[in-house]
Amino acid sequence: MTREGIDLYNIGSTPEELQSAIIQLRADFDAHTHDGASSRSFETVSAETVSARAILIKKTSYTDSASGVWMGMVDNVMKLRLGSSAAYLDWDGTALNIVGSISGSTITGGTFQTAASGQRVVIASSDNTITFY
Repeated sequence: MTREGIDLYNIGSTPEELQSAIIQLRADFDAHTHDGASSRSFETVSAETVSARAILIKKTSYTDSASGVWMGMVDNVMKLRLGSSAAYLDWDGTALNIVGSISGSTITGGTFQTAASGQRVVIASSDNTITFY
């Protein structure tokens, strides 16, 4: 049986093929109107195989800019992205990257500042300075 181009009896066996099939099914489900009584939204989708695992909440890949969570393996490297394209926490397998506000502080491209304007302390990695405004 084929649904929206997916052969449900032969979707593949690699982690990537399984994840792709689940994402395609979720997109197909989200594209249709549901009555709410006999169907439920795919808010959380998880794909698991013996060799790999990915957890997705409203994101379809590590690089997806939608608000949500994606955690899984990319080229045998564990990665995590939580948030949107404007504000996120990201573990790229080597470094923790935080973009956005953190308890009143802002971190931007290697620069830490306690506020965006007004009285603040700025620690700039570009020239290794600490400036008080």
